[in-house]
Amino acid sequence: LPVKKPFFVSFFIADNTNQKCHSKSAADVRFLGSASSVLVTAGLSLSDENISLWDTLMPQSKALIHSWTAHPEGATSVIYLSSCQTIVSGGRHGELCVWDVRQRRLRSTVKCFENSSVKCLACDPFQQIIVAGSNDGDIKVWNTDLVPNLVASLDGEHVARGGFSLRQVASVVQGVQQLYVDPEVRLFSCGADCSLKIRSLHAVT
Repeated sequence: LPVKKPFFVSFFIADNTNQKCHSKSAADVRFLGSASSVLVTAGLSLSDENISLWDTLMPQSKALIHSWTAHPEGATSVIYLSSCQTIVSGGRHGELCVWDVRQRRLRSTVKCFENSSVKCLACDPFQQIIVAGSNDGDIKVWNTDLVPNLVASLDGEHVARGGFSLRQVASVVQGVQQLYVDPEVRLFSCGADCSLKIRSLHAVT
């Protein structure tokens, strides 16, 4: 039997087209598991449907299988927790939303950062913690309860250096840029301060 190819493979190679996923901007994408054909995107749409599920094995016109209205002014990042079939998304107003994939509903919302956006998200391989980085350079660690609880806060971890540069006017790099948690539960983070930092999170797992 012929193997059914995901729509984005055939479209990108044969037709040189793409899948429009949000009307204003797309910020992040994750597959729902390593063997899944379904992915989730985070972005900004005029309708505020800023979190969307797509099936890459469906025809392009039918690929969108669900959208959630959330995150005023846009969703910035998203991760998937396969152990509880949960999506966690971050928004421009510093909020985290926890979504039940099976029931297609919002489980909970928590305020992660008071005065800044959620820049990036990560979880550990055991899916016991969620790590969020802000565009102000702060990092916060949450557990994966139905309503996440704050377990650690690393304030000012990647604050950009002061000073003015004409080179930065067009594209300003702010705060935490990327997060990763390895199997030894070490947090790797990098940001606008030009540093890579490594911290053990064993104490909070």
